[in-house]
Amino acid sequence: MSKDKESLINQMNEYAMLLKPTREKSESGQYVETYSDYKKILAKIERNSSGEDEDGKRLDLSEVLTFTCFNYSGVDATYRVLYEGVEYGLLENPELFNYRIFMKFSAAKVFVQ
Repeated sequence: MSKDKESLINQMNEYAMLLKPTREKSESGQYVETYSDYKKILAKIERNSSGEDEDGKRLDLSEVLTFTCFNYSGVDATYRVLYEGVEYGLLENPELFNYRIFMKFSAAKVFVQ
């Protein structure tokens, strides 16, 4: 195993739960999206603090986390992540790297009503 892979695996030290979406029709005929446990993952989780947009305006990214973990087939931007009791929605489809062994994605805090 290469040193890069070993180093990355050693940095994966926090647990989170991938949540898979399910759409069901309610009695009123509207679709209701629910999320159920899909996979428990061991990940490297980075907390983003702030940044700038294209116009140079300051952005608060404190509610955005970046997850790096092993690749799980089928995960896309419709999934959510449960981490420390808070749900985060994926902002994009995961980026696969290192021969598709790992995936990396950013997720923003979801405000559930």
